[in-house]
Amino acid sequence: MTQIHEMCMSVKSKHEIDVQCPHTQKIGDYCGIHHKSKNVIRIDGNSDASRINVNITFKKPDKEENSSEFYDDLKYLSKLPESSINYAKLVKTLRYFQIQIQGTKYQLLKLLEDYIKNQELLRNAYDDQSICNNTNDFYDFVDLQDIPKEYLFIFVCEDGKLYGMDLRSMFTFFRELEKDCKLMENPVEYRNPYNRCRLTAQTICTYRNRIKNLQEANKPVTYPEEVHEPEDKMTFKVVEVFHTINNYGYSVDASWFLKMSKADLLDYYIVMEDIWNHRMNITLATKRSVVPDNLNIFNRAEYYDIRELDLLKLQNFLINKIEKMINSGVDRSSRVLGIHYCLIGLCEVCDIGPNTPFN
Repeated sequence: MTQIHEMCMSVKSKHEIDVQCPHTQKIGDYCGIHHKSKNVIRIDGNSDASRINVNITFKKPDKEENSSEFYDDLKYLSKLPESSINYAKLVKTLRYFQIQIQGTKYQLLKLLEDYIKNQELLRNAYDDQSICNNTNDFYDFVDLQDIPKEYLFIFVCEDGKLYGMDLRSMFTFFRELEKDCKLMENPVEYRNPYNRCRLTAQTICTYRNRIKNLQEANKPVTYPEEVHEPEDKMTFKVVEVFHTINNYGYSVDASWFLKMSKADLLDYYIVMEDIWNHRMNITLATKRSVVPDNLNIFNRAEYYDIRELDLLKLQNFLINKIEKMINSGVDRSSRVLGIHYCLIGLCEVCDIGPNTPFN
């Protein structure tokens, strides 16, 4: 059993001043806990354990319990001397405000200074859009001053200039960009549509937060769909599909398809059926990689059914087939293979001269 004189000479706590600390002496007369206290209630070492109250406050001064993990007043922070700024807290501050967090303390403070300056510029620009470098939206050419406030988005580009646009325009632009990059299996590079400069991570993050806020408020993030004639809708679809083919590096013209007569379109289906089922000796494994959900995408029985379709319905039917051939592949090489099959058929049926661009 531990002897009293071997035990810490402090009471257990200021709330239990009649109970001696149960820990053994570690540093001098005190245990590892109480030797750190500036003031203690000390117990006399005599066997009668008489108590001598020195000061009942022995607890260490608490750290600031309510101190924030980051500097929430940026203007105040910018006025502090560099030596008095906590680096870890500074990093958390930059992360909170979605600013780059790599670099020395001096570099981070410079980023923070630029951020504060840019925020001031943005506040002024939202009040007066005329200070932006552009006056119209890049997508629908609407004047910036006519864009509803909840959709107006202004950012500072890496060239130091302010640019404004409609969030719905950005969403439409980025959605198509992401779609193209996914097909090409390339990383997405978000760029300013006005000067092709890369957008900063902070601008992209702010854009995404604004889009999220709109969606949570049940507000549309795309423009209302316009009512188009069936012929126009079909033309837009053809242009979109051929644009995808161009993205893979094949210079094709949507007019090739649009100029095809009904007889040409039926011939195209026959050629594609021959390529898919006979001429190219395509294995089942290859077919599954190109169109996993429709191995029988071209077949003779279907050909007999589509002969009764009018020109517009036949165009829609075949452009959907082409879209499936070039977009459904399990990987990029499979999608390229689907493009090759479609272009072989087009070359056989379309009136393509020897000087027509085709890579």
